[in-house]
Amino acid sequence: MKATQFVAGFTTDPHKFLELGEKARGEGFKNIDSTMPYPVHGFEEAYGHKGSWIGLAAFGALIIGWIAGFSMQAWMMSVDYPQNVGGRPQISWPAFVPVTFECGILLAALTTLISLIIAGKLRPNPMTDVVNPRLTDDLFSIVIPFKTEEEKAKAESFLNGQSLEGVEVHDLELLDPRYIKP
Repeated sequence: MKATQFVAGFTTDPHKFLELGEKARGEGFKNIDSTMPYPVHGFEEAYGHKGSWIGLAAFGALIIGWIAGFSMQAWMMSVDYPQNVGGRPQISWPAFVPVTFECGILLAALTTLISLIIAGKLRPNPMTDVVNPRLTDDLFSIVIPFKTEEEKAKAESFLNGQSLEGVEVHDLELLDPRYIKP
């Protein structure tokens, strides 16, 4: 069973938080994580986060929803239950626009929700360990993972040299044998 080990530093200043991310990337730290109580402009650039795939998934679902909505109506109006209302053609695309639009929006919204759950790894976890209870109030944190004692010392010295509120070392078990079913 492998444990996740990391060094965490905390600050209440959002500008210091952004500066800290840029300096940490400059020092060569990889897989830096962080926690913010509210969104901070420039966070993605400071911490080196790339764009998300969720927008592409939603756009693909939107297109599929449009095609499915239009195809459903075309099949219903021309094959399943054809009716001649006012002499219009069986496949009258202007009449299909509202339902086509709503089918696309519905599928895109559901795909976005499911994608966010998958990307954020939001699943029930009874073993969640709260590093600091103030993280959702006013505290920003930078989390630097380490594998060796040398990396740990480097991360601690980096964070201690940045005049932060506190530097803590945490060793969290990701899997607890009590919750693993045979």
